[in-house]
Amino acid sequence: MLRLRSTTVNIIALAMTMAILYALAAGPLVYMERIDRPVLSVEAFLWIYHPLNYAEAKIQPVGLTMQFYIGFWERAANRRLALLTEKPPNQKATRAKIKTSTKTTESGLGIR
Repeated sequence: MLRLRSTTVNIIALAMTMAILYALAAGPLVYMERIDRPVLSVEAFLWIYHPLNYAEAKIQPVGLTMQFYIGFWERAANRRLALLTEKPPNQKATRAKIKTSTKTTESGLGIR
């Protein structure tokens, strides 16, 4: 009897873990899609996550939680895209300034 209970508890724990991981995997998939590196097609994503989309629509706490969670990943993707679109600093000019200041210091003319 004890073995049956522990098996039942393990099965329930495994099922809950799988359901949580299923929901959590949606975030990185949304992130990859937003940065234009999709792992799945949109059709496949909608097919795989149809039960979760249905639960979001019917169960308000699930919907609010998933909106918050997906929003986190969307904001992370937007930050990454913003960083990629920024112009990198001119590294040659920075190196030239460093070389110039080093030469003046080495020659003793850097003291003002």
